[in-house]
Amino acid sequence: MRLKWSIVMTVSLLMVAVIDQASVVRLSGSAYAQSVQQTPTPPVEGPNDVLLSSETPDTDSSTSTLGSSSGFPVAHSCSSVSSVQGSITGANAVETGRLVRDGQPTTCAVRKTFPGLNDSNPRHYAAHWFSNSSTIDRCYAVAVEGACSGSNMVFFTTYLNNFNAADPGANYLADIGSSPLPTGGYSFIVPAGANFGVIVNEVTQDAGCGAYAFTLSECGCWDTTVIGSIANTDATQTGRLLRDGEASTCSLPKTFPGTTGGGAIHFDSYAYANTTSTTACYRVDVSAPNCMANMMFVSAYLGAYNPADLSANYLADIGSSPLPSGSFSFDVPAGQAYTLIANEVTAGSGCSAYTLNISNCGYQVCLPNVQR
Repeated sequence: MRLKWSIVMTVSLLMVAVIDQASVVRLSGSAYAQSVQQTPTPPVEGPNDVLLSSETPDTDSSTSTLGSSSGFPVAHSCSSVSSVQGSITGANAVETGRLVRDGQPTTCAVRKTFPGLNDSNPRHYAAHWFSNSSTIDRCYAVAVEGACSGSNMVFFTTYLNNFNAADPGANYLADIGSSPLPTGGYSFIVPAGANFGVIVNEVTQDAGCGAYAFTLSECGCWDTTVIGSIANTDATQTGRLLRDGEASTCSLPKTFPGTTGGGAIHFDSYAYANTTSTTACYRVDVSAPNCMANMMFVSAYLGAYNPADLSANYLADIGSSPLPSGSFSFDVPAGQAYTLIANEVTAGSGCSAYTLNISNCGYQVCLPNVQR
């Protein structure tokens, strides 16, 4: 199976049923707006360390909860709470080394582990501190609106409660993935009442950056869109769920519908997680206009998926094959992972292309909880 990701996709909610006839933040950092001191002819690097032949970063294959996918969710319903401008000079404080730019920006829906350090050489940095003054976890987005390029590239990282310049891995929360050229962004969840700092560092030692600007926003929701296909080379499950025509919803969950058939049904799986401290409602919009004859089906499981036992960890399903579209929703407890399964209906028939849009938009209210 080959996957391709898009940023945002609007999915029609028209559905033709095909069923089985059976049974405070306080800003405490400074911008350090001073003249840039640069060393002569520093080496020019690319925006991602994974693209550089001159570097050998420690690439962590488990940095995303999206399995084999390489796409990233996008935050929505965002309210700007702070606009920041700054620069990095030789007068700024120094941290030990810099993070590997692995090309994977953290998002509220998809966290990643600390990517590691590219080296231990000192880098100048600027710190900008904020706080989630609300009583619930919040999703925040950093949108870089301008930054230096060439040998003067910068990198953005977020830390929870404290930044230890001698140990950039301590209290790590999120990062932008790539140097913004000149724009970029990432998002992350901050626990209720916690402080967080956006650290901007130079990529090349002593190169500095004459000016950068970013906006911090609080976001009410986020979504991600995946485009996939089902082929005979995909994994198989035993039988498939019965299409009972009842789409699960957060307000009206349903019991396991049962199975039909016992053959080998090909499927794709996508792993996500509710990274907040409260139960969240997720909606999945499905579009499969290329699979009207070779129909497909989508379901959700809490935690891991067992293709040999379709009832284990069952959470929800779409009810009917989308012809060409459909949707369903379900609650995921705080801190719990969930898995989406897209399977063919007829063994060996496959599905040439389908789109899943996974979102918690519309289920959370965006309120300003960051103050200058």
